[in-house]
Amino acid sequence: MKITYQFYDEKGNWLPGEEITLENDEQPESGYFTDKPLPQPCWKPIFDKVKNDWVETATEEEKNPPQPVPEPSQLEKQVALIQAALDDLILAGSGV
Repeated sequence: MKITYQFYDEKGNWLPGEEITLENDEQPESGYFTDKPLPQPCWKPIFDKVKNDWVETATEEEKNPPQPVPEPSQLEKQVALIQAALDDLILAGSGV
């Protein structure tokens, strides 16, 4: 028993979830198939028919998208307010 992964167009773009199991020397009925397993992890694999292997085409940014800056916690907000108030007191007391 072997699993073959289908790639659905001439460019080799992988169609997620489209794999079939074949017994012994059975051949796929139609479409583009390979018995090469997908590398893990994979984001945007394309099958290179010349090299007979999967190639990852996702960019670094697609693989590792920038993380949003987290909101400051309530404690951090309070510390910032206290620091600003303290700065105001220090400046007011120094006659500036």
